[in-house]
Amino acid sequence: MEREFNLYTIRKNSTFNIEQKGSKFIALSFNISSVEDADKIIADVKKEYPNCDHDAYAFVAHEDNKNEIIHYNTGGEPAKSAGYTIFEVIKDNDLTNTLVIIIRYFSGILLGYENLKAVYRNCTEEVLKLSGAKLLKFKTNYQDKYTLMSFTPKYADAIASGEKTVDYRHHIFKNEAASRIYIYECRPISSVIGYFTIDKIISGTPEEVWQQTSNMGFMNKDEFFNSYFVNCYIAYAVFIKDVYLFDKPKSLKEFNGDTRPPISFKYNVKKDY
Repeated sequence: MEREFNLYTIRKNSTFNIEQKGSKFIALSFNISSVEDADKIIADVKKEYPNCDHDAYAFVAHEDNKNEIIHYNTGGEPAKSAGYTIFEVIKDNDLTNTLVIIIRYFSGILLGYENLKAVYRNCTEEVLKLSGAKLLKFKTNYQDKYTLMSFTPKYADAIASGEKTVDYRHHIFKNEAASRIYIYECRPISSVIGYFTIDKIISGTPEEVWQQTSNMGFMNKDEFFNSYFVNCYIAYAVFIKDVYLFDKPKSLKEFNGDTRPPISFKYNVKKDY
């Protein structure tokens, strides 16, 4: 069965410049359509800046009926200080078909590992702010999947009581379809307490999602904007319906033979209850 789903990419290519202790950083963002597109742009940028000391980059690419492709490169910087940091920011904002390259002209003054990471993170965040975001529509073949999601006791209890009818997420299901969500309540319960079915999923800027769901998510405005979605461009809201609670909570091992709780969500739940 084929299903259409929505993702986000940057609205426009942008450039952001900054200097730190004499080193010049040039952040470049590009909208891409494929891995081949990204590779060509990277090669062109390397030709444009032949005398730079570092050229770190990361991209995420997604095409119809294909898995998401992720690639990053440190560009000669220390491990995970540059390319991986760029990738983290792209994924934190739930963007796809996006390439960010950061050129560095080194002044000879070391910044230190943590400061270096912070500069690469800041450059990526700033160039993505300048780029904006736009909606993409993709098609994928799928079969219904059940998904295990982690919830704090506060939100698990609110779902169980009916006080929380929307769940907010930074990232959402892409080429997998989740029709039923099993509720894993985190410590101290550490058990699967039941499940709910999904009514619908909406997405947009945090401001747009808040306007539609402010009285449904069991979260106040300050938590929403200044804690959960701080520095985020995209927000998702999962509308909850048909909550079913088990008579007795199930341990993960009893539930699906696993002992590791999902960090956010996990596909391929083995049993049907």
